[in-house]
Amino acid sequence: MRTFESMSRFFAVPIFIAAAVLLLPLAAAAQLFNEAPMLAAKVAAGELPPVDERIPSDAFVRTVAVEIGDYGGTLRVDSGAFFYWPQFFYQGERVGLFQVPMWAEGYAEGGGIGGGGLEPKYGEWYRWSDGGRTLTLKIREGARWSDGEPLTVEDMIFPFESLYSHPELVGDNIPFQAGMFGEKFTVQKIDDLTVSFSLSQPWFTTGAGPLAEGYPQPAHYFKRYHPEFSDGSWDDLSGARTWKPHVGRPVLYPWMPVEVDETIGVLWERNPYYAVVDEAGNQLPYIDHIRVGVTPDLEARFLKAMQGDIDIGSQEFQDLGKFSLLKQREEQGDYQVVIWSGSRQPSMVRFDWPAAQDENFKNANQHKEFRQALSVAIDRDELNEKLFLGLATPSVSGLPHTSPFYDPVQDTFLGPDLDKARELLDSIGIRDRDGDGILEYENGDDVHILVGAQTTYPLNTETSEALMAEWEKLGIKTTLVAAAPVALGEKMANLELGVMTFGGPHPEPLPTYYLGGAYNPIRRGGTMREQPAEYDRAHELENQMATATTLDEWRAAVQEYFNYTSTESLQFIHFVTDRPAMVIRHNRMGNIPDDGFYWKALILSKSDQYFIREGMQ
Repeated sequence: MRTFESMSRFFAVPIFIAAAVLLLPLAAAAQLFNEAPMLAAKVAAGELPPVDERIPSDAFVRTVAVEIGDYGGTLRVDSGAFFYWPQFFYQGERVGLFQVPMWAEGYAEGGGIGGGGLEPKYGEWYRWSDGGRTLTLKIREGARWSDGEPLTVEDMIFPFESLYSHPELVGDNIPFQAGMFGEKFTVQKIDDLTVSFSLSQPWFTTGAGPLAEGYPQPAHYFKRYHPEFSDGSWDDLSGARTWKPHVGRPVLYPWMPVEVDETIGVLWERNPYYAVVDEAGNQLPYIDHIRVGVTPDLEARFLKAMQGDIDIGSQEFQDLGKFSLLKQREEQGDYQVVIWSGSRQPSMVRFDWPAAQDENFKNANQHKEFRQALSVAIDRDELNEKLFLGLATPSVSGLPHTSPFYDPVQDTFLGPDLDKARELLDSIGIRDRDGDGILEYENGDDVHILVGAQTTYPLNTETSEALMAEWEKLGIKTTLVAAAPVALGEKMANLELGVMTFGGPHPEPLPTYYLGGAYNPIRRGGTMREQPAEYDRAHELENQMATATTLDEWRAAVQEYFNYTSTESLQFIHFVTDRPAMVIRHNRMGNIPDDGFYWKALILSKSDQYFIREGMQ
């Protein structure tokens, strides 16, 4: 029987195969499942049904990183903001019903699918049909929400009809959970466990990523607040749908929040209905509770780690300048600090739609030479040394050199070459007209770029400052705009900001990562936006990928897409790829290896397999 990883490679490409694809061998079907002592006690007390009645007989089997773990204990983590660490459970351990191997073979060859966080925990099989226009999925029989209610197709249809496409909530817009390409999905119930999503045009290579962010939702819970199903109001529904941890809201994740305090943090408790087991049939997660603290000050967070008060830390501790100090304090704090090399995470700058910041910026950004000059001016080796101890790989496309789609042409504007940058800018009328060392637009105004940095991740600000130093060498004025993601998003929407850096845990630009969004002139909601001609061509290449009928056609479109977007359109200018990631790991922790996670991002390291060693709990 094929494993999930091998099947992902075998079945990834035939997008028009009509036969259903099983997502996992039924390895657990003949086993008697085991459970945590705290849950066994509740079963004995009559508070829970036996574990074999709580999870599917073909529960998803986790191949643990190192060893079968011990049950029990409380994991201690710390965050710079209340909202961040929930992602550790929400995003890193997504329910996975739509995380099926639906992308093409080249993605698998690049290390994706099975190792990239795509896990069908709650999906029994999937099928693409109708020329890549319809995706049909079946839910694993016996899957349940954390409150014990069955997971059914109603949890797919309700959010589509009553949340994501409801006129009262979205008006005439089509949110990304409701459709693609300006068209709503046709959602059809086949039976209680089988559902299909269809569009009039192929959407295979765009995948179901948007759906993974919105489906399924606990219909039985939200109906209590929805005005069409209860005495609730639209405000009540909005409050129930908040993305923040919400006590009492059913989940499919390994843990559920049981105490929430925005100043202190969140206490999470194991989900007794979590439908994942290890190879020995032990229901996961191993850990009973997770205590998420809130420490806004980065220095204070590092101090807690060095005192041994943190069990695992990565994204919230990305200051490689602290590496030597952390190593010195390892024995004192009873932890290890390791570098996960080749994280496959890029650092990059994004140019928002041209109608941003001001008219000068808008007009300049209509020319590819503007973005090409700003790329070739960057000394990526210097930036690599400043931010990543020289361990990353300078890059424009963001693709690791091991990717099957990497081509040296993608580094045409790698730099640093200030003379070439000035020549490109001069060709579009930007030059130093008054000899003061500052470049001016044609109307005489100084070139001044506001650079946005999300304060969620400390590295974003450092990345922005390093980028600004490079552009200032060219003669461009810069100003840092550091704010929370929501505030920066508002500035983008209000046309006050046109450039934003990303230094946090963003995956590499895989063939499907930006598809249908970054270069699509029809934005979410169906609004047509003005954009450079090069963006239109990039979108044509996206469509070629989406409508390819053979593997060769798909590969060719993917190759041209990356070659083109890294030399012509350049909406995303990368600085490096294969970034190192620093991880702090307490010695009492198990199944957090020295290296080896795809993307090497903690958020995708399968936290349900972590355990606290017996005797250290």
